[in-house]
Amino acid sequence: MESRSKEFLQKIGAWAFIIGPVEFVAAMGIEEALRPGYNPFSDVISDLGVGPYNGIFNSSIIVLGILTFVAALLTWAAFPRYLSAHTGALLLCFTAIGAIGVGLYNETTKLHGRFAAIAFIGSGLALIFYARALSRDPQWRSWALPTAIGGVFTFVSIILFVVGAGGSPLHGFTERLIVVPVLLWAPFVGYRLLHNLKSSTTAKESTPAVQTSSG
Repeated sequence: MESRSKEFLQKIGAWAFIIGPVEFVAAMGIEEALRPGYNPFSDVISDLGVGPYNGIFNSSIIVLGILTFVAALLTWAAFPRYLSAHTGALLLCFTAIGAIGVGLYNETTKLHGRFAAIAFIGSGLALIFYARALSRDPQWRSWALPTAIGGVFTFVSIILFVVGAGGSPLHGFTERLIVVPVLLWAPFVGYRLLHNLKSSTTAKESTPAVQTSSG
C-alpha cells in the first residue's frame, strides 16, 4: 500500500512536470497574439506582465512555479538517489519560487528582477546537478548529456542577455533562450518518469504469475 501511494504521488509530480511548461507557453502565445505590436524578438517576456491582458501571463507563470515546486518534491525519490539529484531538486524548488515571484511582482518593481534572476540561475544549476546524478545511473545515463547541455546553454544565454548581444532587436529572443532548456527538459522528463512508473507497475503485477508457473 505504501509503495502504491508513493508511485501515485510520483505520477502526480510527473504530470506536473508536463503540464506546467505546456500551460505557460500556451498562455504566452495567447497573450502575445492579443497584444498588437508586441514583438517576441525585441520585447522581453516580463513585458507581458504589465498592460492589457497581463493577468494571463502573471497567473500562468505562478501556476508554472507551483507545479514545478510540486513536481520537484513529489519526484524526489524517482531520480537516482545521489546528493547531486537532491541538490538539483532543491534548486528546482528555488527556480519555482523565482517564477512565482515574477508573477506576483511585475517588472515595475525591484523584486521582479531578483526573482527572475533566481529563476534563471536556479534552472541552469538544477539541470547541471541533475545531469551529474543521471550520468551515474544506467537507467538515466542517456539523459545526462542533453541535461548538461541544457544547463550550460542556460548560462551562455544568461551572459548573452546581460551583455545585450544582438542589441535591442534581439533582447526578447536572448531572454527566451534562457528558459527554453528547462521548459523543454521538464515535459520530457515527466514523460520518462511516467514510462518508468508504468514499467515498474507492470513488472510487479507479472511477478506473481511467473512465480506460480515455476512452482
